[in-house]
Amino acid sequence: MKSGKIVCLCLLGFSFLFLLFLNKKEEGNSLDKAYQELVVQLDSLAVYKYNFELDAQFTGTRIENLECQTEDGRQVRLSDMVENGPVLVYRYADINCNVCIEAEIEVLHKNFKGQEDRVLLLCSYQLDRDFLIFKKINKIRFPFCRIPKDALKWGVEKPNNPYCFVLHPDLKVSNVFVPDKSFPNMNELYLQGIKRLIEK
Repeated sequence: MKSGKIVCLCLLGFSFLFLLFLNKKEEGNSLDKAYQELVVQLDSLAVYKYNFELDAQFTGTRIENLECQTEDGRQVRLSDMVENGPVLVYRYADINCNVCIEAEIEVLHKNFKGQEDRVLLLCSYQLDRDFLIFKKINKIRFPFCRIPKDALKWGVEKPNNPYCFVLHPDLKVSNVFVPDKSFPNMNELYLQGIKRLIEK
């Protein structure tokens, strides 16, 4: 009888310790989740700050009226592409992250459906074949302009990342933004704001 009580007490004690252990583990998981959320928020704040500083630095910059090649092979000037008002320019090169470029073009298609003429893809490809394949695979509906990789000589090109900006008819730049696939909501907000800006 005494040994049965001892066994019951031991089982009860082990059950209590096990429940205490599970409770502490859940608290630890909650702390881990809170820490991970904090890290994501800090990262998003860093991306926002980077884009804010980039935009502040380059808004108002006038870019050179470069000669570029359209998708049908014509040679035009950048000013020809903005003669009907400001356009959102998505600048990338064939050496950039292909997945990032494809994802951004998909988002652009979604946000500018029916307004494809308000977006300009300003790209650099070493080989014509790569350009044509990329265009066909991604069913691009936006106007393209190809320029040499080093044609734009301004600080936004340095990080070698795809980026967006609004190009105005006077060839001044505004709303410079480097999309980050880790923060799609930030990109969506940017594109919605740009859409309102260039529709005016």
